[in-house]
Amino acid sequence: MSLKILIAEDEAITLKHLTYALDQEKYSVTGVGNGLDALKKLEKEAFDILIADIKMPGIDGLTLLDKV
Repeated sequence: MSLKILIAEDEAITLKHLTYALDQEKYSVTGVGNGLDALKKLEKEAFDILIADIKMPGIDGLTLLDKV
């Protein structure tokens, strides 16, 4: 069973590269473009790891981690 990872990153190219790299290592990866979408995902699904950008529009990474 692979770890489930949620990535919250507003820069599309960074999100794409992180998702690709972790997917190549056989992790189950979900990527979202902001903190609000990450919170919505976390309400519906359990993840083992959350990787969050610090500066994002709406809910920043530190606020996201605090809410989680």
